[in-house]
Amino acid sequence: MGKIKVGIEAKILSDASAGIGRYVTELCRNLSYDPELSLILYSPSAFNSEIVGKLDKVRFAAGSVKNPVGKQLWLEIVLPFLLKRDEIDIFWAPAHKMPCFVSSKIPKILTVHDLCWKIVPETMKKTTRLLDSYKMPGALRKADIITAPSKSTAEDIAKTFGISKNDINIISPASNLQNVETDDTIISKYGLARKKYILFVGTLEPRKNLERLLKAYSLLDDSLKNDYKLVIAGAYGWGGMKTADIVSQLNLTEYVIITGQLGDDMLASIYANSYFLALPSLYEGFGIPIVEAMSLGVPVLTSEVSSMPEVAGNSALLVDPLDEDSIYKGILELIENKVLYEKLAAGAVESASVFSWQKSADKLSHLIKKMINK
Repeated sequence: MGKIKVGIEAKILSDASAGIGRYVTELCRNLSYDPELSLILYSPSAFNSEIVGKLDKVRFAAGSVKNPVGKQLWLEIVLPFLLKRDEIDIFWAPAHKMPCFVSSKIPKILTVHDLCWKIVPETMKKTTRLLDSYKMPGALRKADIITAPSKSTAEDIAKTFGISKNDINIISPASNLQNVETDDTIISKYGLARKKYILFVGTLEPRKNLERLLKAYSLLDDSLKNDYKLVIAGAYGWGGMKTADIVSQLNLTEYVIITGQLGDDMLASIYANSYFLALPSLYEGFGIPIVEAMSLGVPVLTSEVSSMPEVAGNSALLVDPLDEDSIYKGILELIENKVLYEKLAAGAVESASVFSWQKSADKLSHLIKKMINK
């Protein structure tokens, strides 16, 4: 028997790699080393060249569609035709949605990363929310196998759609930053080499709760803000998150540094040199920055809701994301309580080691082979 042909809807890899894009990239990279599998990635538009460079053992099939409506039509109409033409054995939809016309003869795996549209709809762009709420129920019905990144997300899916938790497979993200050669130019650029600083990493959008984090940070005494700058790293998302304007309104300009999105080498450097990660999100299906920080020995301040306590394990201080005072007290606690800080830092690498891209790829590979060999 020849290799198992796995077709993967990879529209997300036409954009910059963040969140789900990183998940798809790293799982495909690890899956591609399995001698029994052959991966073909499909997208309505050209793939991000940086991502293509990381995936040298997979095939790419890209269209040249540029407008959003055209991309959706490509996924619904062209992709099912390509899957049939390429005689795909298994189809993996790694980003919530499943094309309606994929042949019923092709076994299907669906990954649902979160239920933002259901749990925190106010934090989503309206079109994305409507598309997810419309497409997800049908995708779940079509899927032969469902995966989620965390037990918390699996529970959300089970509760919302009446699916048994036992029928949802947990395939978690991980961090690869501990193996990345760091580029310290970002540290030099902002004069952070000899400073302690608090770090936020994530797309700048409402769900990340950045405005409350900034307001909580502003409550610190000026002397503490001077000693512990707040560094914000991440691409701008949607929702009018004009972070620089909020920083200015709160008189934080001299204490807050906004870097924009960083490559892995600079990201690894800025994590490794940080005092702790602050990620008080309103909701996360997993929260990759938590694992990235811990993998480099950095403790975490994060929210007591959704998947975040599960992912952080024993290396985080948990706060109420809706309460600025709770976030403020958490920041102060990690600055002033050195015993607690050292305890969280000491267990960080071990907490992160629970998660591995290779282990997750092996789980996914096992599911694929099990479906083929039924």
